[in-house]
Amino acid sequence: MPNRDHTSLLVETGEDLTLIDCSANPIGKILRLGLDPLRLRRILVTHAHTDHTYGFPSVIYSFRNYRPQRVEPLTVFAPREALELLQCLSDSYGFGSSRAPLKFDLEYREIPDTEGHVLVDAGGYQIQTTPVVHKEREVIAYRVDDRRKGRSMTYSADTEPCSSLTRLADGTNLFIMESTLIGELDLPGHCTGE
Repeated sequence: MPNRDHTSLLVETGEDLTLIDCSANPIGKILRLGLDPLRLRRILVTHAHTDHTYGFPSVIYSFRNYRPQRVEPLTVFAPREALELLQCLSDSYGFGSSRAPLKFDLEYREIPDTEGHVLVDAGGYQIQTTPVVHKEREVIAYRVDDRRKGRSMTYSADTEPCSSLTRLADGTNLFIMESTLIGELDLPGHCTGE
């Protein structure tokens, strides 16, 4: 649709920015929000489908050319299949090579396929992960707890209803979840608006 885009969600926790999923032009959107892209500390990817990953090369390219240049590491978290895809995209564009050098380190970290895994514990906030169900794909849902403000958010991209997501989201203040269809229509691996 002309006024819609694929999935990217920006979470501001204290001085840090965390990007969940990576479509289109995330750095341009961060700039339009009036935020400093250099505050971006990590990218969390839910799964390896195109609409959740195709903006990753754009992020790296933007940081390579951004002024002032990024020098702080950027950590990328994803399930194995998605992590391999992101590394392949980065390699395909030569990021980090002599033809496309980076002034910052890209750190790739695989998310384990376990419920309630504490991915980040940064004092003022914590990020947990859990696997959810999306056909044959490895998909991860995220929960961010802001301890300073006493609030939390759970985000799940493509999934069908599953108990692991229910447990992760239990007691959260804000629950953001993909829904693909409405009414009686059903698409395995997705939720409906109902």
